[in-house]
Amino acid sequence: PDNPGARGVVALRAGVDSDGKVRSVKIVNGNRVLAAAAVRAVRQWRYRPYLKDGQPVATETNIVISFISNDAISMTFPSSIPVTR
Repeated sequence: PDNPGARGVVALRAGVDSDGKVRSVKIVNGNRVLAAAAVRAVRQWRYRPYLKDGQPVATETNIVISFISNDAISMTFPSSIPVTR
C-alpha cells in the first residue's frame, strides 16, 4: 500500500464482465489508504468467466483483503459481506 506498515481489512465488491475482466470495484468498508491499494490491485485481476446454462455471464463477487504486514496479505471471497457505516 501507499503507507508502508499500514494494517487492516478492506471489503470490496467487484463487477466482473462475461469475459472475466473486472469492470468495477466498489469499496464496502475499510481504511481509505488500504482501500485505494486494494482497488488498484483488484482492477488488474482476471477471473474465469462465470457460466450460467453453459454461457458466460457478468457477475459480482465479494472480496475481503486483510493487510497483515508489509509483505503479507490474506484474501477471502465470502458470499456476502457486512456493511458498516
